[in-house]
Amino acid sequence: MARLEFITYSGHRILRVNLSGLATDDFVAENEKALRMIFAEPPGSVRLLTLPTKNLNERMAFALNRWAPRKATHVLAEALVGATAFHKLVFLGNKARHSLVREVFEDEKAAKDWLASL
Repeated sequence: MARLEFITYSGHRILRVNLSGLATDDFVAENEKALRMIFAEPPGSVRLLTLPTKNLNERMAFALNRWAPRKATHVLAEALVGATAFHKLVFLGNKARHSLVREVFEDEKAAKDWLASL
């Protein structure tokens, strides 16, 4: 599977962003590509499925915090799959600060089911 792709699940279009295993520079580059894809969609329409990298560091967390408010107007909801405690802290902190509809899931199917239910 591609790192960034729109998939169809239960009749709904979902942007699947696979950041697993990326080094910091590649992580930043892939997130920038994802933002361009998100901004090309109508406001409030993107169902976002994110598979994070396990080696999240401070530079990556800073980038995520910087991107959260920028993508908020285009994202209907975001599901995070397989998060570490640090991921959850960053992810859910942005949820509260930017009024984002976000949830954390242990597996991709549960995340896709939730996104498709919205």
